[in-house]
Amino acid sequence: MDTPVERPVKSTFTGPTSDRKLNFWRDGFMEYLQSGAFSDIILQDERGKEYKCHKVILCRKSDYFSTLLAGGFRESGQTLVQIADVDQVLDEVLRFLYTGSISVTRDNVSALLNAAEAYMIEALTTFVLENVQVQFEKDKDLVFAYYNRGDQSRLAIADFIKSDFEAMVAQKCFSRLSSSIMGPDALCEILSSNDLVTETEDAVCDVIEQYLDFNQNLELQDKEKLFRTVRWNFVSLPTCMRVYGKFSSFCPIELSHSMVFRACANEGVAPPASLSLQKPRGSFATFNCRPKSTNDNHGLFYWMGRGKISVGTKWKNAVEANLVAISSSSNWNGTPLNPQCVGTGISTPPHAAIFWCDHGIGQWVQFDINPSNINNFRLKPTHYAYGYSTTSWLPRNWVFEAGNVGEPWTVLRNHADDQSFMANAVIVFACDPLPEDCKGFTLFRIRNTGVDSSGSNWLGLSSLELFGETVIL
Repeated sequence: MDTPVERPVKSTFTGPTSDRKLNFWRDGFMEYLQSGAFSDIILQDERGKEYKCHKVILCRKSDYFSTLLAGGFRESGQTLVQIADVDQVLDEVLRFLYTGSISVTRDNVSALLNAAEAYMIEALTTFVLENVQVQFEKDKDLVFAYYNRGDQSRLAIADFIKSDFEAMVAQKCFSRLSSSIMGPDALCEILSSNDLVTETEDAVCDVIEQYLDFNQNLELQDKEKLFRTVRWNFVSLPTCMRVYGKFSSFCPIELSHSMVFRACANEGVAPPASLSLQKPRGSFATFNCRPKSTNDNHGLFYWMGRGKISVGTKWKNAVEANLVAISSSSNWNGTPLNPQCVGTGISTPPHAAIFWCDHGIGQWVQFDINPSNINNFRLKPTHYAYGYSTTSWLPRNWVFEAGNVGEPWTVLRNHADDQSFMANAVIVFACDPLPEDCKGFTLFRIRNTGVDSSGSNWLGLSSLELFGETVIL
């Protein structure tokens, strides 16, 4: 079997000559703004300060100035135009228009975003938010310092928290988060989001526990609301017991159900049908697997069965439609793979009966989304859903990998002693980030790399679903 290797990452080298040319143009344009040489328009703010500018530069990146100075307004024929200095940052806005760069700090981020909106400079909005995120990467404690700096800043920070959630939990950033900075409603919105990227639901419990320990005077209804954001049947039994012992007076009924569910899983017995169980978390709203319709809990295989047949027809299994090919390294007892292992979404428990490979490390199950080159796309995966429909021999050591015909396999997620499966379930896992130049894959497989929960070497699978961005070939 091929040994998985990392795909090479293409690097771009910008030499000193290129840097000098870039600085020459930036410095040169700034000199024209400072000196007023060749100016054809003067901007005057409400304080009377004048800026000798150049229409071609103002209009290039700003729809506001383009409309004002090149449209049918009276200002287009004037050489002196009075303009409002939004949040007193016109100097910095002009510097950005002339050089493409400015300094972004927590003190000016809100003003710059407001000015970017007022002057209709989309490039400035992007520049500010990207610089803020770079600062977050270096110092996670800055995240909440920026939170109350304007609506756009709050939205950007919420998105950053969702994508970098695990790192922030590990650094205990939420243990210092005051409710005066981020109230319980705002935190609930983040924690309940399907876009939240977390490997385990225990991390969500950790955040709530840290937040409540720091904000002990919250109203009871706010505490209850926070705990309702947790998908309790995916929380480990020790965490459930710890939280229940500490916060039992306002824990939701789902927590008690989860404790029963976990106890049944440990005893190897079926949980009561009356239990209230929730679906796993996953960023389904951001996936691009169904570009012609609203995204839902279904992924690529479902979309192929719906959209690749013909418009208006009912869904058809993608394997049975010969749009996806499934194969395996071996078939235990001669049992073939069930086509129903694809396209069933993330229902819990899985629909299809479990398929077993022969006993042994290195066994695999493969999914080909372009058999015989009949499809015109690849997939850049962000998540995958692994379904397992029995309570024995639970997966603990495996890799999810991808590739293309004639190319080496790329490991997208390595699971070593992974305790996620405690019973029959479908669990959504995030893939490792892909290189920027990745063009996507057509082959995907689950490969066994070690012992299961019983100490044996079985590889079992009931279903697989893929999520990510489709790339047209």
